[in-house]
Amino acid sequence: GRSPSPIFPAKTTNLDANDRKDLWLFEQVVNFAGQQWRFRFTPTPGTFLIDPRPTQILILIGLTGSITVGLLGSAGIQRRRRAEALTRELTETNQALQVSEERLMEGERIGEIGYWEFDVRTREGWFSPQINRMFGLPADEPVSLEKLGAMLHPEDRASAWYALSTIESNGGNLPVVPHRIIRPDGSVHWLVANGELRRDALGRAEKITAVTQDVTARQQMLNRLAEQEAEFQNLFHNNPLPMMVFAIESLRCIEVNDIAVHRYGFDRARWLGRHLAEMGPDHDPAKLRAMVDAMVVSGETFVRPGDWRHYLADGSVIDVEIASHRVRFRGIDALLTTCIDMTERKRAAREMQASERRLAILMEAIPDGVLTVNSELRIESFNGAAEQIFGYRRDEVLGHPVTCLIPEHADLTEPGRARRIAGSDGNTHRVTARGKNGRTFPIALSVSEASFGDRQLSIGVVRDITGEIRLQNALEESERIFRSVFEDAGVGIATTDAEGRFLRVNRRFREIMELRESELLGSHFYDVTNLTERGYNQRTHLDAFRRGDIDTLHEEYRLTSKAGTDRK
Repeated sequence: GRSPSPIFPAKTTNLDANDRKDLWLFEQVVNFAGQQWRFRFTPTPGTFLIDPRPTQILILIGLTGSITVGLLGSAGIQRRRRAEALTRELTETNQALQVSEERLMEGERIGEIGYWEFDVRTREGWFSPQINRMFGLPADEPVSLEKLGAMLHPEDRASAWYALSTIESNGGNLPVVPHRIIRPDGSVHWLVANGELRRDALGRAEKITAVTQDVTARQQMLNRLAEQEAEFQNLFHNNPLPMMVFAIESLRCIEVNDIAVHRYGFDRARWLGRHLAEMGPDHDPAKLRAMVDAMVVSGETFVRPGDWRHYLADGSVIDVEIASHRVRFRGIDALLTTCIDMTERKRAAREMQASERRLAILMEAIPDGVLTVNSELRIESFNGAAEQIFGYRRDEVLGHPVTCLIPEHADLTEPGRARRIAGSDGNTHRVTARGKNGRTFPIALSVSEASFGDRQLSIGVVRDITGEIRLQNALEESERIFRSVFEDAGVGIATTDAEGRFLRVNRRFREIMELRESELLGSHFYDVTNLTERGYNQRTHLDAFRRGDIDTLHEEYRLTSKAGTDRK
C-alpha cells in the first residue's frame, strides 16, 4: 500500500525549511473503524536523508497514530525483525478488525438492525448505514434524529418521542415501544428501538446508544394472528350452533359460546370446569378417554363420534350429533366441539317413516295403479293395481327405468318437469303404455311431485282406459247416428228442458216455425204456442213430466210461426 515519493534523494541531503514543501517519502493507507486513513511521512527541516540502499528505514505506526522513523544498520537486524513482526501483527489485527466490521454490517443487514448514538449534550447523532436502508434513504444521505423523527407515522409520533424523553426516569433504559414509519416511497414499516443511557465518570448523562430493528414482518404476523383470534371469537360466540372447548388433558370445559348457554340452560359458571362425561347418559369416562387418546396418537384433527344424548338444565335429554376438532386454544391442546340438536330431526324422520308407511297402505288400497320415480327416472315403488295393469310383479320393475312401462312419454315422469308438463292441478294425460307381454294399450297418466326428506320424487297415477275408449267410441257413434236421424227427419223435432225451454231443434222444425236456431234455443214452448192454446192443460202436462208421472204424451197444439201463421 505504500506509494514511492516523487522526490527521493539518491544521496545524503540537508533539507532546509523551504525544501520541505510537498516533499514526502511515502504514504500508507489504512482502513480502520469504518473510515479510510491516509498517512504521509514528511521529514522536518534539518533532517539528513541518506542513501537508503545500505540501511533499512523502519516506519512504525502506533495504535494512536504516532509515527516513529528509525535508521537501522546491519547491527540492528534483530530489532528490525522484531519491528517487522510487530508490523505484521498490527496489519493482521487491522485486517481482523476490518473483517469483523464487515461481518457486523452484514449481520445488521440480515437482522434488519441498525446501530445509532445520540449525544445528549451536543444534540448530535451518529447512525450506521443500515439505518439509512431501514428508513428507505440513500446510503450517502446525512441523517439526524430530527429527520428520522419526522418520518414517524402521525399516530405513533407522540408515543415514540415520549419514550425517548423518559429514558432517564426509566432507569436509563429506552422503553421498547413499537412504532411505524412512512418511507419516502409511501410504504409503512414497523420499527422497535432498544437502548440505554451512557454516563461519564461524574455520572452525568453523556449519550444514548441504541439499536433499531425492522419488525414489519413480525408485526404483520402478529396483526394476522390478532385478526384470526378476533375472527375465531366472532365465529365462536356468534355461531348459531352450541360450541364448547374441552382441554384434552383434563377433558374439562374451558370455554363455551352464548348459544350453548342459552340452549342447554346452564350458566357459564356451571359450564366452565364441567367434565365431558357429565354431558349426557352415554358419556362413559373410560371410553371418552380412550377415544380422545386414540385421536391424539393417530394425529387426526377432526373426528365425528356420531349421535349422542345430552342433558339440559331442566333434566330433559336431547339427541345431538357431535363434531370435534383438535385445536390449540390459549396455549392448551383442546377439542373444539360443535353440537347439532337432532331431536326435532329424528322426530321428523320418525314421522316421515310413518307417513311413508301410511302412503304404502294407501297406494295398495286405491284401485288405480301408482308408481314413484326418482331423479334418475328409475322406479322405486309399484302398487298392486299397477301390477295388474302392466302384468309385471313389483320385484320385476323396481330399480328399472320407467321407459320399460311408458317408452314414448318418459319425460312426463321426470322430476322437475312434471309440474310444467302434467301440471300441479291433477290434469290427466292420455299416453301409450306397454305391458309385460309387449302389448301396447292406452292409459290415463297423472303426475305430481313430492318430497321425502331431501329426496324429490315423481308420483304417477295410471289407469287402463281401453274399455273407456271403447265406450267413448260407441257413444260418439250413437251421437253421430242420433244427430243424423234428428237433423234429417222429415218432421219437426225439438227437445226442451223440464221447464219447457228449447235445447235442440232440427232443420224441419226451424222451417215450420220460420225461425233461426239461435232464435229458438233458450226460448219457451209457450212463446210459439197459439194464445188460445195456452192454459191449464199445458201446465198440467209439464208438471206431470217433471214429477215423472208420465213418460209419453200425444197432444195436438196450434203453434204460431214468425209470420203469424198457425201451424197445427
